[in-house]
Amino acid sequence: MRHRSILFLLVLLCCVAVPALAASDQAPAFVRTAVTAPLEGREPLRVIFAPDEAACRKAYGDDWGVRCAAAPGQDGAVVSGVRLSPDIPGEWRWSGGDTMEFRPKNPWPESTAYTLSLAKLPLPSRMKLASPSLSFSTPPLAVLEMDGRLWIDPDLNGERAVSFDVRFTTQPDRQTVQRDAALKVSDKSLMLAKPEFVWGENGTCLIKSRILSLAKTSATVTLSLPGVAAEVRRHGTHWKIPKGKMEARQQVTAPGTSSLFRIKSASLETSRDASLAGEYRLTVETSLLVRPDAFAKAVTALQLPRALEEGAVEPTPWTKAPVVDETVLNRAKPVKIEPLQPADQPAGTLRFRVPVPSDSYLFLNLPQGFGPSPAFSLAGPWREVFHAALYQPELDFLQPGNVLALGGERKLDLHASGLTAIRWRASRVLKPYLGFLATQPQPFTNTDIPFDALSDVQEGVIALKRTDPGVPQFTVLDVAPLFKDGRGLMRIELVGMDGDKEVVSASRFLLVTDLGMIVKKNADGSRDVFVCSLSEGNPISGAAVHILGTNGLPVAEAVTDAGGRAALPSVSGLNREKRPVAVTVSVKRGADEDAAWLPLDDYSRVVDYSRFPTQGPHAAGTHKRNGGLGIRAV
Repeated sequence: MRHRSILFLLVLLCCVAVPALAASDQAPAFVRTAVTAPLEGREPLRVIFAPDEAACRKAYGDDWGVRCAAAPGQDGAVVSGVRLSPDIPGEWRWSGGDTMEFRPKNPWPESTAYTLSLAKLPLPSRMKLASPSLSFSTPPLAVLEMDGRLWIDPDLNGERAVSFDVRFTTQPDRQTVQRDAALKVSDKSLMLAKPEFVWGENGTCLIKSRILSLAKTSATVTLSLPGVAAEVRRHGTHWKIPKGKMEARQQVTAPGTSSLFRIKSASLETSRDASLAGEYRLTVETSLLVRPDAFAKAVTALQLPRALEEGAVEPTPWTKAPVVDETVLNRAKPVKIEPLQPADQPAGTLRFRVPVPSDSYLFLNLPQGFGPSPAFSLAGPWREVFHAALYQPELDFLQPGNVLALGGERKLDLHASGLTAIRWRASRVLKPYLGFLATQPQPFTNTDIPFDALSDVQEGVIALKRTDPGVPQFTVLDVAPLFKDGRGLMRIELVGMDGDKEVVSASRFLLVTDLGMIVKKNADGSRDVFVCSLSEGNPISGAAVHILGTNGLPVAEAVTDAGGRAALPSVSGLNREKRPVAVTVSVKRGADEDAAWLPLDDYSRVVDYSRFPTQGPHAAGTHKRNGGLGIRAV
């Protein structure tokens, strides 16, 4: 009997709790709304729903955040029941569960006040809006960006112009802007053509005016846009124009005839001549095109003395000297600069060979009045001092590319300078790791590949007779003893030594082979491989072609025909250890074997035929294997 009483009480409590819980679910959620007024013509209007903290705290105390939580909408759903006055075409949608967005079909008009009614918006019955009405306004017409630029064609008779890129808050009335826009110059001798207006979408405009004649000195061009504010600031759901920003203006400075021609930049840098000996090259950038021979004739080039005082122990760093006076210049040596480009063709970038010793200083002087014409010339002399920096030790490979053909001497030609020896290290990739190597990013140039774990290694030293830096040294590295079993895939690392010091280094990923290979992937996933002899240029038949997986084992194979072509089946869909990563070709040559290797994921080896124009006879029909689509060749 006691157990029945307890069961009765539990059932009674459940019956009381269910209505209480239902009453909690239907408790009002007090919500307020906030509107974000759009600044730009295409910007959406946003209405955000959030708990009304004051009302919710009053009703629920510390539990207000949970009791007033509600999501009135579903992301992406169309909203109905919202009234915008004055009405404009567009679409309302929910963005998330608590924000409505209205995207107008046409740009918002300027300076327009709107009211927004949510009275008929279908909301959950427990949501109680603090106010069903909102108001906002669009900003007055203003500029968001206004950039001025000067356009100077470096040709003596080229076009010169000023332009202004303007982005408005909304699409303005074009006729009004074109009528009221004003260009004013600070010097009346600076004459401009009638401005041109190029309109873009979303309230953008390019205003351009050609310069008909320049003033003698620099002058400013000011664009003003009456009726267009320079700035607007948000003030609640409305906008205001800051003081002094009622009219948009922008200035551009146009050079005068006395300042249009100038030396923009100049530098003296180390380089090499045709025999790879060190030399110095002067590069000069000018604002207008000038003839190199005219520059070379007009400029005074002098090698400054070693020190300010004759007999001084310490040399003078002339680039830091406050002045180079006539006394110093009288002790300087004349230098004849030689143009490195057609001497009679005007150019904006002038390059000259400068025969000066290493660690010396070069003084250049262009006189006042030099220029492409008397009307456009230097207003004053241009003077500059340059340091001929010390030549540094050098070490590099003379042969380009990553393939050394077996038909040659199998020797790498090396160029060095300022070295006593070259330490070399050849890491020959072992056959089981050819697949792993192909998975590495850009294996032909990647210096972070752990070759120590993939290779057998040979090392050696090439002794050199030291020369001063800048004086070339030439030697060879014989790679014939470094490869065997037809696998001449290796990384060559060079370290240049000056006595006991490592001073320079170079490296090259090298494939020693006589096999040239082109791999074409077809639309159906199959591949055609074409193999030829690099030394003879003839197709090679009977070559074994394999596609390797990431574990280095073949996943497809074929043999080349009399035309040097092998057809490999599609390996699409193979993953993990069987994912295709490389193509290898091998040919038996008596007791020896020749091999070539090509990674499939290295896009530096891909030829995109879409970059080249095509023409010629058109064959009707579609090649069955290619499916009529483009082919990529590696």
